[in-house]
Amino acid sequence: MANTDVIRMSRDINLLSACSIMTGVIIGSGIFISPVSLINNCGSVAMSLLMWVFSGFLSLCIALCFTELAGMFPRSGGEYAFYRKILGPLPAFVDVWHQLFMIQPSFQALLAITTTDYFLQSIFPDHCSHPPIAYRLITIWIIITVLYTLTNVAYFTVMSPKEMMSSKAVALTFAERTIGKFSKLVPFFVACSTIGSLNGAILGGSRYYYAAARDNLFPHLMSTIHMKYRTPWVSLFSVTAICLLYIVTGEAISLLEYLGFLATIMLLVTIYCVLYLKWKKPNMKRPIKV
Repeated sequence: MANTDVIRMSRDINLLSACSIMTGVIIGSGIFISPVSLINNCGSVAMSLLMWVFSGFLSLCIALCFTELAGMFPRSGGEYAFYRKILGPLPAFVDVWHQLFMIQPSFQALLAITTTDYFLQSIFPDHCSHPPIAYRLITIWIIITVLYTLTNVAYFTVMSPKEMMSSKAVALTFAERTIGKFSKLVPFFVACSTIGSLNGAILGGSRYYYAAARDNLFPHLMSTIHMKYRTPWVSLFSVTAICLLYIVTGEAISLLEYLGFLATIMLLVTIYCVLYLKWKKPNMKRPIKV
């Protein structure tokens, strides 16, 4: 087969599409369900809000690390590609299997469960070398962190910690007490938000396993590309099948706590990779420096 006949993934995501996907993934479902778990574990309003600010700072650090690594290693696979290049094939192997059976399915299941919960609530209402880029990232982080923190402040102004812990849909409870009859629209918009995040998770996750299969860490079948749509359809359906098992067996809060612990470990390894390269390869070309 000539090189011109080789089937490759389609590169149709433009700047607007990329921004839309990232916005959907960033908003996600956490702000709509995690306040309940957070206040339950923190025990006080002040500590709960402090954890939101700290999480925002940690997210900024991780986002900047991903920005630097993506500039240095621009290829499919996300952190898997970084780990393979920096730490070697064994850590990359462990990470990609960890992603397939734990992180990605639980994340997608959490989004799907949150979407379903809020849809049901709407139907049944009772129930540095480039300073400008760095500045933009920091500005976005500040905006998101402030918005998330203020959202929780707003929650606490109309609900006590005990009422929040007993709420099945904290955003709906808040809306019922602040905007009255218009609160019926809130579950619908929350569900739309989580669908957007789920779409981004499936899109990104499938490419993750495609890259690993291409490096022979997964069965070669998972690197198969659909002839018409030019997408890694086998990888996409594989992770979706595992996600369905999580949906059947898990609950939103338990999935959130499970996912948070696993994802934090993986993200801390990403920070380590940046520090390791700064130590071992300080002169390596970096389009964007953290």
